[in-house]
Amino acid sequence: MSSYPLESSDNERARLQSQALLLRPFTERLLRNAGGREGSTVLDLGTGAGDVALLAAEIVGPAGKIISIDRDEAHLAHARQRAAEAGLQNITFAQADISAPPAGHMFDVAIGRYVLMYQKDPVATVRAIASVVRPGGTIAFHELNMHEMAHGDMWPIPPQGRGRETVDPGLLRNVQNHMGVRLPEVFAMAGLDISDWGFEGASPMSPLTARREGFLRVLESERKRRRAATGRDDPSLDEFERWWRETPPHAAILQPPAVLGWARKPG
Repeated sequence: MSSYPLESSDNERARLQSQALLLRPFTERLLRNAGGREGSTVLDLGTGAGDVALLAAEIVGPAGKIISIDRDEAHLAHARQRAAEAGLQNITFAQADISAPPAGHMFDVAIGRYVLMYQKDPVATVRAIASVVRPGGTIAFHELNMHEMAHGDMWPIPPQGRGRETVDPGLLRNVQNHMGVRLPEVFAMAGLDISDWGFEGASPMSPLTARREGFLRVLESERKRRRAATGRDDPSLDEFERWWRETPPHAAILQPPAVLGWARKPG
């Protein structure tokens, strides 16, 4: 089961779509390296706003097929609408947890982005996913390292003190903080073949302005959580919000290190 810490809302789906623009080149490379090609059948794990599904549809073409799953019906409805507006008829959206993928299909590739890190038992989840991947097919994940020594960087430097420190714990609740670098271990323990060593580090860098709206949505979610827990607002979050709103055009953010990894199901 998943422990995703952010609320289901239009704001969150907008944040996911903004983030997807930055991550698309990395996820596209991962999907192609894992064997995604014209005619492939792909399982999209935790589709969110649907961006990985739309990307996969471009790669596999009309002859291919994508089944995209998510626990959140509101996310699925949004993703269905985007696929319909794009004229894509080869994507099916279904409500399911990635730890219990739908039976009755055998996929060439299963792919997830920033989803395995929220699973309480990543090895069991990968084993379950492997059960619906054909022998010789692949499982691929794009995952973050989010532990205390794996932060990205920003310039100018944000305000020090409680404003910066209070956001991270909200994002990191119940997260597998070393998930990126643990992918080889998790794949091997789940019985996959990692002999091809299909792993690489990846950290996108972008203007802070490109991430501003998304971060402010995360900050608002954290503000609501803290208000519900304590009955009051945290002024340090206001200070941090002001800093984000006033950053100059040249300000930059380097995302915490991520890993693109894939492995093959034996057979």
